[in-house]
Amino acid sequence: MLARADRHGLRLSTTSGERAFLAGVDVGATGDRDAEHLARWFGQMRGLGVRVVRTLDLQPPAFYTALVAHNQAQPDDPLYLVQGVRPPEPPLAAPGAVLTDPAVGRSFDQALRRAVDAVHGAAPGGWEADASRWLAAWTIGTEWDPALLSRTDAAGSGRTAGATPTGTYVTATEDASPSERWLAARLDAVAAAEAARGRSVPVSFVSWPTTDPLAHEAASPGPEADTVGLDPRHLRATDRWPGGTFATVHAPPYYPDFLRDDPALAEVTWRGEPDPYAGYLTALREHLGDVPLVVGALGVPASLGSAHRGPRDRHQGPHSERDALRIDAELIRLVHDQGASGAFLAAWADEWERGTWNTAATVDPAGRGRWHDPLTVDQWSGLLAVESGFVPGSLATARAAQGAVRGLLVRASPSYLHVMVLGRDRVPQRLDLLVDSVPGGGGEGADHLVQVDTAAGTARAFARAGLDPLRLYAGRDLAAVTETTYWRLYRQLTSASRTVGGGEVLPPETSAVGDLVEGSWAVDRGGYDSLSTWQVDEQNRALRLRLPWPLVGIADPSRRVAAGPGTSATLVPAPHLDLRADVDGSRLDLRYRWPAWTAPEREERLKDGSGLVAAAFAAVSP
Repeated sequence: MLARADRHGLRLSTTSGERAFLAGVDVGATGDRDAEHLARWFGQMRGLGVRVVRTLDLQPPAFYTALVAHNQAQPDDPLYLVQGVRPPEPPLAAPGAVLTDPAVGRSFDQALRRAVDAVHGAAPGGWEADASRWLAAWTIGTEWDPALLSRTDAAGSGRTAGATPTGTYVTATEDASPSERWLAARLDAVAAAEAARGRSVPVSFVSWPTTDPLAHEAASPGPEADTVGLDPRHLRATDRWPGGTFATVHAPPYYPDFLRDDPALAEVTWRGEPDPYAGYLTALREHLGDVPLVVGALGVPASLGSAHRGPRDRHQGPHSERDALRIDAELIRLVHDQGASGAFLAAWADEWERGTWNTAATVDPAGRGRWHDPLTVDQWSGLLAVESGFVPGSLATARAAQGAVRGLLVRASPSYLHVMVLGRDRVPQRLDLLVDSVPGGGGEGADHLVQVDTAAGTARAFARAGLDPLRLYAGRDLAAVTETTYWRLYRQLTSASRTVGGGEVLPPETSAVGDLVEGSWAVDRGGYDSLSTWQVDEQNRALRLRLPWPLVGIADPSRRVAAGPGTSATLVPAPHLDLRADVDGSRLDLRYRWPAWTAPEREERLKDGSGLVAAAFAAVSP
């Protein structure tokens, strides 16, 4: 046994002694990255003090090949593995699906068997590297839909009272729900596959606060309603499974809203201040008793966009890279201090393929993975920044012979529309940049407006009323936040109205993405601020902007698609953008066409503030 979970916690046996806290990072889809690329990742992880890498699902063969090679090259300082397996989506996506449907069980069991074989280097399809020597634990499942669990439990409510399913290695208690019994059977199958190879490792199923075993009186109605719970105490390892079981909870510090709405959680303090997130983990640890707790999906994104507010400013964006990683480091220490047995940051690298609920209506899903949206927060959760430079052939210029403005330079990147406004005798003082993205749009051809006042140090981005993204959430009672003017400051919805204790109805919440940040986005220079979107260039008497594509109406720049009008944001072709720059009484126009792209070259770097995370890893898991 490399590790075991019991009433003493989750302990990992390493070449330098036993470790009682698993500190690491979650790795999502690694895509087509080859073994050499992944080997570089593993070296960077160990350089930051990461001891354990947790995969959310089975990775391609190159991942395990690189991991084995990395560990064989430095046997005294290996990188350990926690292997996750998600249930296949097709059977679960069927209307009215339940876990106990035989088709669901068969598909998940097949995925579990394949994953076990792959980790042991014995699965067809190229999995030939045996990484099992460094396998610390299994975590199966996903952030389960409460409605799915409720249907499963209701369908199985007629079971014989007191009947207990028997498992050879993992079993359910008498008071286990049908969903919990189903999960126990899946874990028993994983344990059986490992035991057949002479191994025993800790096993766990994944849960999250929406389906945790606690009662949350402050939970709002809707997707996060406290309607069903999965209790890890209802699963037990038998004497034949010394590896034991533990609890895995994906618990970001900003969701659900009961973290803010439940006053009891704020009664717990951490480092001298009330801390509802520490209160939540304390309540969960007390409930679990002798079941060790591991917290995954930890951290906040370094994004311009925002999707949820959290206590103590641990919001789901906006954060600069340094602020995000400072919070990540703080959370690692907090989880450790609350008596948990592990913490995994989400995630190692930024993932362009991810989507987020509050940009789904204005982003074309067909383009995911080909551009990096600064407003889609789940694309910016990595310790490793994944970036791309200017699109080749995207530079366009316009010149003026006289007036306050002498030219425009425009370029495209997979994240931003870059605009450089060149003043003639001085830096432009006042800029109104009008952008027409939807053919036949209103407002004399203008769909979006960016206003900059360099003297006042302000810059703001607006959308015309018919393209205001908040209109797409009209069913969420947005009367309190929707402006009545023609031009509306670009905002993102971060929370719908909700009812809290005593029946008080709180209004919806938004993030003013249109309030642009001045600063430098040059990573290799002093004063770098990843949130910055405009700056003054005194040397060239210029004003520079980098505008996230959604702020100029584009839903997929890689295919030149815009988000059109209507309450469902119809996607329309955008062969070009018509730009009009009104600068200190002068005007310059440019019809901007940029090349489409499919697979831009990407570069990677550790984000600003990664040293703070390294220090936290060293403190909790030396």
